Amino acid sequence: MEISNITWLAEKLKTIVAEPVVINDHAFHLTLSIGISHEQTRDRDYLISTALSAMDSRSDAGGTGWRFFNVEMNKVIRERVLMGASLKHAIADGTLRLVYQPQIFAVTGELYGFEALARWRDPTFGDVPPDRFIALAEENGEIENIGNWVLREACRQIAQWRDLQLNVPTISVNLSALQLRNRQLVDVIREALETWSVPGDMLTIEITESGMMELDKEMLLQIHEIRKMGVGLSIDDFGTGFSGLSRLASMPVSEIKIDKSFIAKCLTEKRQKALLEAMTGIGNSLDLTVVAEGVENHEQLSFMRSIHCPVIQGYYFSRPLPADSIPLWMQESLPEIKNKL
Repeated sequence: MEISNITWLAEKLKTIVAEPVVINDHAFHLTLSIGISHEQTRDRDYLISTALSAMDSRSDAGGTGWRFFNVEMNKVIRERVLMGASLKHAIADGTLRLVYQPQIFAVTGELYGFEALARWRDPTFGDVPPDRFIALAEENGEIENIGNWVLREACRQIAQWRDLQLNVPTISVNLSALQLRNRQLVDVIREALETWSVPGDMLTIEITESGMMELDKEMLLQIHEIRKMGVGLSIDDFGTGFSGLSRLASMPVSEIKIDKSFIAKCLTEKRQKALLEAMTGIGNSLDLTVVAEGVENHEQLSFMRSIHCPVIQGYYFSRPLPADSIPLWMQESLPEIKNKL
């Protein structure tokens, strides 16, 4: 296709998207980022990668528009391809691991549980941020393998701590909407629980509030099957996804996690305080466990306690810890937390 035809089509799409979309009398303004690769090659994967790189570059600029791939983007493409190849071997190579951040009852200082968080330290790229490698895994199809590994590893770790006589009530793991589309997910969770003789109520799956809005009928059926095993369901980043309260009430949710962006401003912005109080009140009224993420200082803790938020997670109590550090943390740091509350 001639370049002039490509640019004409891109401009046409840009014009179409500029028109607001009206749904139920509400106007929504969309943005569109178009990446174009016009390299002289028949390599489909290369063309897709270069077009994606151009699209990402245009997206970073904000607004609506299009951009051609250029040689300056080659470094980004090469890194993405190499990183994607490394990620495919991360589980087998042992470079993917879980760390665990404690969740504490706000009043008693007792341990509520841990959130399992995936970390990747690659020999070439070093410590890759989770948001980066998770997005890459979703792009190259590895997210299902990684998600299944996280579930199995979390259950294995629960069993190991149980053998060490450590009382860990529950571990929560994050699942993306893409993983919830996997029809084998229920079987994967059941197998992991049975393999390590872990009761369902010792595992909680977290999905983001925005991910909850993507759930279709089949995915909801899967969630109900998972809940029948006793596994908890937590809505992560609560307050950021604009989901309807009726949808929240109709789902088999056991927990909501208030997004850390609200906690960060709770001491300085009156509206944030009001929102936090409202969200905590909603959760408590629905008999859901409310977890506040990102609590970093005593003042934030005091405020969350004052509005009756039952569970606290954040650097104030502990950073995420490797599994082999948990026994010592429970022996030494957890009693200190109880004492200072």
